[in-house]
Amino acid sequence: MDVVYRKAGEWHIVDYKTNADGNALDVKYQNQLEAYKKAFEKITGEKVKDAGIYHIT
Repeated sequence: MDVVYRKAGEWHIVDYKTNADGNALDVKYQNQLEAYKKAFEKITGEKVKDAGIYHIT
């Protein structure tokens, strides 16, 4: 989990990746993103609207 932010009352999670191939990273890391959402929700009691990958080249 690299960035967690709240916008318009909704939580969002972003994870940075530096993979050589940036295609379909949200699919490739779906399990990791779901784990981040569950962990955040368990710790805070707040719901996460979405979690996604930001590909850095």
